[in-house]
Amino acid sequence: MPSRTKTPTKSEPTNFLMLKEMERENRKNLFINAAERVFTEMPFDKVTIRNIAKQAGITATAIYRYFPDKQTLYAEAYIRSNNRLLGKILETMNSHSSLCLEEITMVIIEHFMSEEQNLKMRAHFLIDDSLSPEIAQSINESSRRFLSELVNYFGRFNPDVDARMLSRIYIASLNGLLITLRKYPGKNNKEVLQNMKTAGSVLASMFQDQLNIQKDTK
Repeated sequence: MPSRTKTPTKSEPTNFLMLKEMERENRKNLFINAAERVFTEMPFDKVTIRNIAKQAGITATAIYRYFPDKQTLYAEAYIRSNNRLLGKILETMNSHSSLCLEEITMVIIEHFMSEEQNLKMRAHFLIDDSLSPEIAQSINESSRRFLSELVNYFGRFNPDVDARMLSRIYIASLNGLLITLRKYPGKNNKEVLQNMKTAGSVLASMFQDQLNIQKDTK
């Protein structure tokens, strides 16, 4: 009986060059995974490529074959976490037919509390003036994806509002809340999270009211 040739799936390489590219991406993902684990164990500004290389079980030189510098690797880890957050936000947006800004705010707070390394990197990238134009552009593109989804979301419920300005203020306010309340004196992690959620609920209510007020006054 003649053997049947298996049709390759989209995830399988069909030639040697594709195989090499998949192997390269797998190695890059391995290094990013290692970086994310290290960021959860050490202060962000203390992490070195050597720490990440040790976690991945390879040499620092091997990492530099895929990432030209430490900031590039940090940016990749940051963007990956942002993408996870955006997926959660879109799922929340699409699961509600009405405006659900409080639910979205809770998703964001829980994400940054569970992936605190992303919050630390966010603060770092916001104030770091030494980023190369390439890294700054990739980080900005990641941030713009979230901003764009939020602008569209606000516009869906009130097409007359300045959705872009309102979205920018919401993001800035939420960044401030996350950074200032993450180390509340005398409170454990559970209490800090609850404090953030309480503040987040107030913040979401303010912006939701702003959308409704502007809609009612048109």
